[in-house]
Amino acid sequence: MNSASNEEFTHPKYNQKIAAELTKASNRYATYGNNKFALISVNEFNAKYLSQVNMYNSPHAEIRGFDNITISSNIFKIHKKTGYHGRPCGSCWAFSVTGCMEGQYAIKNSNLLSFSKQEIVNCDNTDYGCNGGFPYKESHITETYLNHAVLIVGYGFETIDNKSVVYWIVKNSWGADWGEKGYFRILRGDNKCGITEMALMVIME
Repeated sequence: MNSASNEEFTHPKYNQKIAAELTKASNRYATYGNNKFALISVNEFNAKYLSQVNMYNSPHAEIRGFDNITISSNIFKIHKKTGYHGRPCGSCWAFSVTGCMEGQYAIKNSNLLSFSKQEIVNCDNTDYGCNGGFPYKESHITETYLNHAVLIVGYGFETIDNKSVVYWIVKNSWGADWGEKGYFRILRGDNKCGITEMALMVIME
């Protein structure tokens, strides 16, 4: 067996070991395991599926901030479709932007449309297509570098060991065979994985 094959078959074993350690450390708040990315290395995954853009070296588009935002209770129903798959392309930013616009448009007009992610990837001259991009916030940008964009579509809670555990419901861009049919839940309230570090939304006027 050549070295490439040896490397390939060590990834699932290594990932399974890490998954077991993370599950144990989570105190039943999360479950980890292998998925379709288990056969590729961390470097390969980062290159194919995450943003490669340094936000400080990319053009900045200024947008205004929002106060007193009201979250619609039916937003998850609007987004409850098969998870979008961005293929080996760092276009998660375009997925999150269009998904947010689709949801807000549907709430305002009672009509769910599918906006083109590909048009943004191809035609937006402020961002970097498959190499990533940022839907920039108002003047003060975070100092934390984020390399993936997702779409928060709802929230909920579960009772674990007589304790209420609150979470966000999040739509990802890696296909319906990833996570919970393309979605995942993440602990709400302490910025896990930077989930609220650059939280943005669209207001339809």
